[in-house]
Amino acid sequence: MDTPEAVGSEPFEPFLLPSPQPHVGCDVCSDLVEQWQTARAEGDYSRATDASVLIRRHPHAVGER
Repeated sequence: MDTPEAVGSEPFEPFLLPSPQPHVGCDVCSDLVEQWQTARAEGDYSRATDASVLIRRHPHAVGER
């Protein structure tokens, strides 16, 4: 006799925003991208979101982004 699968047995698929676009040549952005990639690879989507927000908010001169 087959047993039904447990409710919620589907893998978790988080809502993911597009990859952040770091400023080329910025060391801070490069470090944050590494943090973002590591967090995503480890499944830590909260930390990945934090890094993504920091990348998007990291200041650069207008028109350079």
